[in-house]
Amino acid sequence: MKKKKNATQKRNKSVKTAVILFGAVLITTSLLGGTLAKYVSELGSAKDEARVAKWGITEETQTLDMFKTAYDSDAGTATNTVESKDKAKVIAPGTKGSVVLNPAISDQKLNNVEVAFKVNYAYGDFLSDSVYGKYLGKWASNADGTGFEWWPLRFKVYEYDEAAKDYTKVLYDGISTTDSGGATIVPEDGGVQAGKLNSAIKAAGASDTIYPNDSLDVKKNKLAKMGLKVEWQWPFERPETNSVDAVDGWDTVIGNRAAGLNTGDADMPRFALSMKYTAVQVD
Repeated sequence: MKKKKNATQKRNKSVKTAVILFGAVLITTSLLGGTLAKYVSELGSAKDEARVAKWGITEETQTLDMFKTAYDSDAGTATNTVESKDKAKVIAPGTKGSVVLNPAISDQKLNNVEVAFKVNYAYGDFLSDSVYGKYLGKWASNADGTGFEWWPLRFKVYEYDEAAKDYTKVLYDGISTTDSGGATIVPEDGGVQAGKLNSAIKAAGASDTIYPNDSLDVKKNKLAKMGLKVEWQWPFERPETNSVDAVDGWDTVIGNRAAGLNTGDADMPRFALSMKYTAVQVD
């Protein structure tokens, strides 16, 4: 009987304990429920994205029309005094011409580019010689191939004048035979002149930095400023040298040598100017 009473008391205690624990759970749950309740607002999201800046300064046809297939006289007559028979460009005593060295980039590409860049001169066919202009073939002053190199071309180089908007500032003058006072000048020989031409192009170097927010006119002006104008001539006579007969003889040797060769022959006496332009992004 006593054992039964004790068992009943234990069960009663267990029930009380369970009730108390259940109540505690309810109270705790209620309190937690009050704690977890909150306001929720989305403050907004953030994102950033970038595309590649446009370059697009790609290769374009560059012109270098320094020489011609035919030349008329100084009088400007309709009859040519020098004319190629195979449509190859030619030079001869009495011929002359000019060319502007300036990179061609289309307006569309200049407008679309989104990074700053410069344009540089680079060597063309004569990279191994580090020159732009070069005499090629045989220019020996004697018919048998002996003598000295008779390089007859003379050059005058101009840079761009921003005020005049033209190539009028003389950098090198190997053509004039009189000075401003009328005194006679004997121009330097052909090898020196070719060297001065190459030095002028090397010195031009590169354009000013062209910025994406520059106007089209400003961009084109910066390209023009890096340019050069080159005048050339093979004088018909050179009285200032006091060696007219000798010069005529050297010219004749060169002309006769050309007559015995085909245009593509390695020995054909000729002058070539070759260059490239490269566009480089700057930071």
